[in-house]
Amino acid sequence: MEMRAAAPRSIWSRPRTALPRMVFLFAAVASASGLAAGEVPRAQDSVPSAVAPASLLGDHGRAPQFQAERYDGGRVALRELLQKGPVIVDFWATWCVPCKRALPHYQALQQRYAERGVAVLLISLDDPRSQPKIGPYVKSQKLTLPVLLDAQKQVSRLFQVSDIPSTFLISPTGRIVAVHVGYNDGDEALLERELRELLGLPPLPEQATPVAPAPGGSAPGGSARGRSAPGAATPERAKDGSGW
Repeated sequence: MEMRAAAPRSIWSRPRTALPRMVFLFAAVASASGLAAGEVPRAQDSVPSAVAPASLLGDHGRAPQFQAERYDGGRVALRELLQKGPVIVDFWATWCVPCKRALPHYQALQQRYAERGVAVLLISLDDPRSQPKIGPYVKSQKLTLPVLLDAQKQVSRLFQVSDIPSTFLISPTGRIVAVHVGYNDGDEALLERELRELLGLPPLPEQATPVAPAPGGSAPGGSARGRSAPGAATPERAKDGSGW
């Protein structure tokens, strides 16, 4: 597969199309994103966004309902978690450098707002060859968030994921109210502001003024696909068959 960087786009200016209704992971699904069967979404750092509107939340359609297996056993259903509160769904992989930088921040968010029913699901796109790396990595980072498996990309296609990390904030009513594509250090602050608005909480003092991404949306390390930079996934990394 040709190594190329994804074209920048704004998550604010592009409305998302309505997403499918309830489809379970074990059912055959049609690709809504145009990805070929088995094709892996590419990893990408944050893209620049426009100045945030008065409300940070939007309506990106109804979240597709799914259930999936945890890497360590058991199954998790999105519908059950939404009965308790908002859910953050993050698509990642062990070979995605920007993805891994974000995970500790998402765990901190879940712990901070757990009493309000907030849950975070980490959906791994690792294929069977790289799945054995999930457990050791999760344990080394002391992550306690549920990690679900999506090696066949069925759930990611339901969410129309084409770049990772891709992160979705879902309201208890099942609406996707915020979408983030890519990750740069500090992006978790905007996600927390969105989460607090969804929970009816005022922004934290240090979050009163949104911080715009660096020009071009690139933090040190650049895109995890398409160019060789510190912390980026390189063509050499892809040759082991895991991820790309």
